[in-house]
Amino acid sequence: MSDIYQVGHLERVPLGTPYPGIVAHVGRLLGKLPNAELVIDYTGVGRPVFDLFTYAGISPVGVLITGGAVETHDGAIYGVPKLTLVSRLQALLHEGRLKIHKELSEAETLVGELQDFRVEFTAAGHLTFYPGDASPSLTSTINFPAGVVRANNAILPLSAAGELGVSNGAAGAVDLVIDVNGYFQ
Repeated sequence: MSDIYQVGHLERVPLGTPYPGIVAHVGRLLGKLPNAELVIDYTGVGRPVFDLFTYAGISPVGVLITGGAVETHDGAIYGVPKLTLVSRLQALLHEGRLKIHKELSEAETLVGELQDFRVEFTAAGHLTFYPGDASPSLTSTINFPAGVVRANNAILPLSAAGELGVSNGAAGAVDLVIDVNGYFQ
């Protein structure tokens, strides 16, 4: 029999919630959910959050989302290329093996994001990010060879209006996915 994965709780904590408060909140939730497994995005700022959970006596599984093509495993940390991760989640959802309860507050948003994720391959090139009211710099933010999905972690400055500019240095169109996982005030 194939495994069935059920999302029993889905919640976005309010922006600005201190990490120790998030850890305590999730710890209380885990106490109410028997046999629940906590999976944490270990990428970027996820590492210190993972460490806080471990320090609090909670044993999460970490998923390090990469831009390569190789999966790795080291203890409780799994390195998974983003394209592989999303395509597997899409397949599980399509097969009915990933169950996201419809009554969960963010269920429709999560299902939509998983179903709509697409990455098209393009020619080699680079992208340069810059504040929306400035000119692009001569330094690229990410470089990519033809036909390879790449990921990058970066701290990107915004304009005073909160705008971000992107300059495409590829010979063709580029699909771009930006995942914001933190910001400075």
